[in-house]
Amino acid sequence: MGDIRPWLILSSIKGIGPKTLKVLIDRFGDPVAVLEAEEDLISEVVGPEKARAIKSRKGVREERIRNTERILQKEDIGAVTLTDPGYPYPLRSLPDPPPVLFYSGILKRTPLVGIVGPRRPSSYTLSLVDSLVSEALRSGYGTVSGGARGVDTRVHLATLKRSGYTVCVLGSGLLKAEGKLLDMILKSGGLLLSEFFPDEPPSRHTFPRRNRVIAGLSEFLVVPEAGRKSGSLITARYAHRYGREVFVHTGQGGERWEGCSALLEEGIGRVFSGPKDIFGVQRCDPLEDFLKTPRTFEEVLRFLGLPPDEAMSRLTHLELEGKVRREGPFYTAC
Repeated sequence: MGDIRPWLILSSIKGIGPKTLKVLIDRFGDPVAVLEAEEDLISEVVGPEKARAIKSRKGVREERIRNTERILQKEDIGAVTLTDPGYPYPLRSLPDPPPVLFYSGILKRTPLVGIVGPRRPSSYTLSLVDSLVSEALRSGYGTVSGGARGVDTRVHLATLKRSGYTVCVLGSGLLKAEGKLLDMILKSGGLLLSEFFPDEPPSRHTFPRRNRVIAGLSEFLVVPEAGRKSGSLITARYAHRYGREVFVHTGQGGERWEGCSALLEEGIGRVFSGPKDIFGVQRCDPLEDFLKTPRTFEEVLRFLGLPPDEAMSRLTHLELEGKVRREGPFYTAC
């Protein structure tokens, strides 16, 4: 981890959200360059109002920045930024990736399947979740969910029971999260992840943002049960917006699955009856999907977040399989 301070400052400026911050980083390269750029240059990218906010550091509380730095030094909490090699590559391609991710546990490159559902699921759904997790691990995936009661908890516990890798995305800062489940995840080699400052409490605004990260981390998302007002629908809509496949189950009918039916009606979800409908199909490598638009090697590096030799190895492998070709300085999917 490099110097985290410029990232914390830029992330704290009022009116500068993840989407704007990504545009700035794409243009200037890093947060130091953004903070030091002339106001007129920033204005050309994000407009005069946001440029003024950046130059005046509007809303930045220095004491909170210093406190966060102290927490990262004292506590068992790491941080990875958008330009770090260890940043999760599925999030890099989002239009609004979290600029900083705070974490406890082991940050791996294991591909993840997201599984989300209600806090009070049916016993039928819990049994289905067990089967989904089992098949996901057998197919080489880890799992990602939100740590809430019900389906989320079952996803994490079923993964740990089978010695798999699970990621719990929090709707608060890491210091504000507690419970036996989180301890179990850490002790079993899993990961707790949050885009919020470590001391930030949960609120009605933080959970939709948490859902967006679950969707972004997922290679694809599975919704085994959801009512009309389920928070899982937010996650599913984010996943669809990000180009992820969304699988939904219509279960035994009735109110418990009305949300799943709504996703099908909206054209967001694809129905599945069992795990084989999901894991028995061949999927496109996310890098192949990224290369549907011709990309330079530097763009591939930023997308994957890998060292150059590993990124080149991935490209070479796809070239040998006839899935990717090189055209001058660009790589493109066949």
